[in-house]
Amino acid sequence: MTVLGYMRLASTIRQNWAEDIIVTILSTMLIKSLRRIFYKGGNMYKIGSSSKHLELNDELFAQYALAGIQVMELAMSLERFLSLDYNKIKELADKHSVEIVSVHLPCGDCDPSRNESYDYTMGIYRTIIEKASAIGVHRYIVHTGVSSNDPDERTYALNVAKKNLSDIADMAAEYGSVIAVEVLPRTCLGRNSDEILELISLNDKLMVCFDTNHLLKEDSTEFIRKVGKRIVTTHVSDYDFVDEKHWLPGTGMINWDRLINTLIEVGYNGPWMHEVDFEYSDVLGRDITFEDLADKVNTILAPHFE
Repeated sequence: MTVLGYMRLASTIRQNWAEDIIVTILSTMLIKSLRRIFYKGGNMYKIGSSSKHLELNDELFAQYALAGIQVMELAMSLERFLSLDYNKIKELADKHSVEIVSVHLPCGDCDPSRNESYDYTMGIYRTIIEKASAIGVHRYIVHTGVSSNDPDERTYALNVAKKNLSDIADMAAEYGSVIAVEVLPRTCLGRNSDEILELISLNDKLMVCFDTNHLLKEDSTEFIRKVGKRIVTTHVSDYDFVDEKHWLPGTGMINWDRLINTLIEVGYNGPWMHEVDFEYSDVLGRDITFEDLADKVNTILAPHFE
């Protein structure tokens, strides 16, 4: 290549580089503008969505950004957590101005309610918390397991779980992180405010994740008032009061005005983190999209912050 050819190539590279910078700046401005359009409320909760059952890639983060989804909760299988490139995920999140604010720790074999799995559970949790904390994630959601109505089994499991959860909270604190115990449905441990408060009773570091579609025997407002400021995050979806459904908010039976007013009453200031099944909706007559989440935020949540 001639000297002139090299000069032309250098000029093209400089031009493309400048264009890339301009596109990045304009994209960031557009995303922020879109969020102002989508969310009419003022000082509102950050709007989020779980990555459960979704493929973590550039397209997903772009969809979050375009729909005005500001924060993400990482949720996936144990195998995917162990093979995840956390730095790559952080790069994608930063590229699209999406903040990863929480991780849903894996369930199943990892079970704080069983002493026989203590070492395994602690080892897996430490591995994930260490890697995720390094990219700035400091809130971790935990399930407690046990599906039994036998009073003796539940009492035993509850005592085991609250001791182990206390240990997990202390371990997470080593990384500047917090454990949030999730309220669960049916016969799972932690199915109401009394069990949740007992599970977190040994350690003030333990907090709570309020799943709006998991309470089957207790009114949500009663739960919120009793647990109060220990609630640091949410899983938002709708249901029929019979079993968990993870429907789009507004398509089930939840009284959202009453629920949101109660959260505001107790001083909740965490994210509005959707955990919705992105599948066919009989109400909509089509699959649910991220834009549907934004629409529901404007009609259900935003009016409480105008």
